[in-house]
Parts: sequence; C-alpha cells; structure tokens
Amino acid sequence: MVHNVSRRTPRLAALLAAALAGSVAQAQSVFTPAELSRAGHVLRRMQHGASIFDYPQVLADTTTPQSTKIVNYILAKTSQTPINAGAEANNLLGLYPFPLAVGLGAPTAPGHVPQSASSGWRVHELAEASIIRAIWSEDTLREVMARFWAEHFNTNWGTVWFHLRNRFQNEGYANPDALAQDYATYFEWQQNDLFRTRAFGTFRSLLEASAGSADNGGMSGSNLIPGAAMMIYLDSVNSQGPKPNENYARELFELHTMGPSSPFPTALGAVLLPNYSYQDILDGAAIFSGWTLTNLSTPPTAPNLVFSFRPTVCGTTTTGHVTNCPTPGSKTLFDDAYLQPFVGQFPVTENQTLATEGLALLDHLANSPATAYFISEKLYRLFIKDVEPAPFDPLIMQCVNAWYTLPGGNIQGVLQVLFTSNEFINDTTTRWTNERQPLDAVAQTVDTFHGLGFNPAGGTAAEQKARITRVRFLIEEYGGQYLFRYGPPDGFTRGDCELVTTSRMLGATRLRQELYTLFGPFTTNYPSVFFDYFANLGFLNWTDPASIVNWFNFAAFNNELSGGDQTLLNLFLITDLNENFGNTLLTDAATNFPVFVQRVTTGLAYIACHTLNSLK
Repeated sequence: MVHNVSRRTPRLAALLAAALAGSVAQAQSVFTPAELSRAGHVLRRMQHGASIFDYPQVLADTTTPQSTKIVNYILAKTSQTPINAGAEANNLLGLYPFPLAVGLGAPTAPGHVPQSASSGWRVHELAEASIIRAIWSEDTLREVMARFWAEHFNTNWGTVWFHLRNRFQNEGYANPDALAQDYATYFEWQQNDLFRTRAFGTFRSLLEASAGSADNGGMSGSNLIPGAAMMIYLDSVNSQGPKPNENYARELFELHTMGPSSPFPTALGAVLLPNYSYQDILDGAAIFSGWTLTNLSTPPTAPNLVFSFRPTVCGTTTTGHVTNCPTPGSKTLFDDAYLQPFVGQFPVTENQTLATEGLALLDHLANSPATAYFISEKLYRLFIKDVEPAPFDPLIMQCVNAWYTLPGGNIQGVLQVLFTSNEFINDTTTRWTNERQPLDAVAQTVDTFHGLGFNPAGGTAAEQKARITRVRFLIEEYGGQYLFRYGPPDGFTRGDCELVTTSRMLGATRLRQELYTLFGPFTTNYPSVFFDYFANLGFLNWTDPASIVNWFNFAAFNNELSGGDQTLLNLFLITDLNENFGNTLLTDAATNFPVFVQRVTTGLAYIACHTLNSLK
C-alpha cells in the first residue's frame, strides 16, 4: 500500500523543527580526519556494518579521550557474557521460530531447546535470522566471530538433510523428508548457537562443539556436546574400523587446527615444514572410528539423536576365530622426522570400546603450537590485513603467547592482543585492505540507510519478513554466499584473490543497487523514518548547511573518499536538482520535505553503491 507523503509532511515538519531547536543548543563536536578514520576502521573491522550512530562509542567526548573509548569498546565487545541483541534485532527475530536468547543449544543449559521442538524449522529462515543478527544485533563482534567460526568449521545443510532423510525413511518414519528438514536445520542452528556462545572462550570448546562427543567418553544422552552436523557432513557418523573414513581426520588437521604446514626457524631463515603425514590421517581416522549418532526413539515418537560410541566389530570365521581386526595396542601420531616439531608427538593407547582416544587427540591439537599459530594467523588476516604475514611476525607471536594463558587456547586473549595493537588502531596502511563478504556488504549498505527499509513503522510483519527474504536472496543470487548451504569444507572464500573477480565485483555492485531499489521507494513512501536522524544526531548542527555536508562526508567513509568523489557529493548537497546554487538540503527540509527525503535517499544510495563499500 502506498502512503500519501504530503499528508504526513506537516507532522514531520513539526518534528523536524523540534529536533532542529534541540540541536542548536548543543555544542557541535569537531573531530579531526585522523580521529574519524581511526573510529571508522575500528567499527568496520569489529562489526559486519557500521552505522553513523555507532561512532560516538569510539570517538572522544568531553570527559574521555578516544584511546580510552576504543579500549572500553574492545573490552565490552570481547566480553564472555553475551550482550542482548537489542529491541530492534529481537523484534525482527520474533518473526522466526528460533530462540531469541543465546546459549540454548547446549543440552545442559537452562531452557535448552530439544530436537523435537524444531517442527517447521527451515534453513532459509535460519539464514535470514542470521542476517538479522549480523545487521541489527548489539552484540556486534560476537556475530562477526560466530560467522567466522561457522566458516572455519563449515558444514552443509544439504548433506545433513540427505543423510537424515534416508535414515528416517529406513527407520520407518512416515514423513522422512519433512522430518529431515526440521532436524538438519536444528543441528545447524545448534552448532551455530554454540559458536555464538563460545565465540570468545577456548578453542578446545569450539573444537568439541564441532567434532561432537560426550563428556564421559562413552554414550550419553543428557551430557551430549553437539556436533551432529559435522559428524554427518564429514562422514564420521558412518566410520567404523578396521577401515574407517578419512574425511574428518583430514579436514581436522588441514582446516580446523594446524593447517598443512607451518614455519620453522633455521639459520638461513624460516622454512615451511609439513604438520602431518598421510599415515597420521589414517591413524586419526582410526581414532575417531566408532563415533556415531544413535536414535533413542522409535516411530512414531520423534527422533532423539544422541552421540554414542560404536565399538569396533570384527569378522569371525565359522569356527569363531576373529579375522581382519587389529589387536588393540598403541601408536604415536606426528612422529616422522621430517614433520614440524612444533606439532608435538601424540602417543595414544587404542581403545575400541570408548571415545577417549578422540577426546585426547582434540586436547592435543587445541594445545599444539602449530594450532595456536594457524588460528592466530587466520584471525590476523580477518582483523588486521588479509595478506599472509611474515613468518613469526611479532604480533602473531604475541597472539600465540596469549593463546596459552588458558588451557585449550584463549580466543578472547588473542582477540584483545589484535585489537589493542598499533597495527589495528593506528597503522593507516591496514585500512581499506580487506574485502567485504556479501553479507558484510549488505550489512554496511543497510547501516548506511540505518535500516530504514526495516523500520517497525514501515509495513506489516509479513512485509518486513518479505524484505528480509529479498535481502537473503540478493546475498545468495549476486554474492554466492549461501549461509549454512555452502558446499566445500573450507567455507565461503575470505581471501581477496577469489572475492575480487569480475563476476564477484559486478555481483556486489548489483547487490547494492538492488538494495537501493528495496530501500529507496520505501523511504519515500515512509518519510517519517528519517526523523531518526534528526532525533539522534545531536552532535551535528542541523541549522548549518556545511554541517550537513560534513555529515555526508562523515558517513561516506570518514573523509576518505577521493577528492573528486567528495566534490561530486558536496555539489549534490549544496545545489538543487538543476545544479543551481541556493536551494540546499536545509531549504528543502523547511519548504519541500518530500524532495528533501528523495535527495537524502539518493545521497545515501551514492554512498552505499560506491566501490569503496566493497572494502573494509
């Protein structure tokens, strides 16, 4: 339904007048380009997108210098205790069937959501709920890290659904396809919820949330530590000796913990040494063989899949003699002379009846220097600069030291080292060097518009949900980022070599243009949402046209646009639609509010669609 703009203009004019009157009385804060650039950089890296309303958190005020504000912001955002997502995010999340609170995926948590509660859960809605959290949640860094860990420990909903559909069909359930969709979505939600909850905890806790195990090393229903999505995705659920599946062991070593190689110091400089051998993969596969999921229910009772350990089954001859079954003994992983000694040898006694071997291997890997180096380097590339650092870079080594302040790897400590470093806060050469993923680009574009297209005053719940669905479609169609449905085990690309392709860049531009078509007509039809700017940006002087120009420069990458781009933007703000001077935005605001809305919308679109918005 199209609302009549002119009928709402008198009320808006009154609101505008009140806001202008209030802002005149306030002293305008003046920030240097260096301060604005530093603030923008901190927000861009620690959030999926940065709104102009976020800047006061990292800019100086009358009592606190910027350095202290930034440190306080870092400490607050790296807190172990989740921050409430906020009313705006929670209102939108309420359109979906998933829990609003964080931490309900752990079976031991109060209010835990059981598997049977997932009736009607669909993966595209889980993706949309994740997009909402990425854009609107107040717990901004936790959302960045939840997405990072979801890609680091990537799984694919389609693989999980296919396995469960066949399983439920074989077990005699009447509706195996729908049931498999519910449960596959549940396991993806559960894993993501644990990544969100444990984002700043130990790496060991994240590793086990992905791998799946029970804390007593055997079978457990109530003490289950989930990992069903990964167990199904990489086939450990079907792996059993004496010829176990190698997939999980291979990806555990290569992608989840140590990486294929790491530097070793020599008199002639650092050399890369392999971290494991093929025999280690075989031995690792044997260690995890027997890890599976058991359904404690039978039809028609809803499935209840729990971790269990399936002892090795050996063949027998007609006379009862055991065949093709190795005698339990001991072995040592990572002991070849040519391997990286930093990995550390791992001797283990074989146990064919309990999962203790696998748990011990996860302990060893989480505390290995090779893992500490590999994860620290990935976080460095995420937050500092997406290029491979020099071997034993001093900042990487500080991160490794922070890793060992807690057994199992202190992720919070590593992040705080990165965020308080000179490279993060003051080194201007690290700014605008990292590519935005499609989700990041959408979040930044929406934040440029301050989420105007989703303002609660704008349309029904169904209309709001339809707009979010459209945003998800754009991320998938033009960005190729299918949340929870990306196939390769290394997750969606974060490296610049694959993101900066002609196809990707054209897709990113098309994505932002489509977002503008989503927001532009909406903001024209619902101009009252612009009152947010006047009501909340008291640190700007709205009676001064130059201050309005500065505001656009402020939103437009902190005065870091090129001189030509700034000139074009300034001409747009201080001339009328025929490029004549005099009819400024301020004049339009007072005499022709609908035109003012259109001009502001167009200006925001200029910023949102700028090529610099592909970087952060």
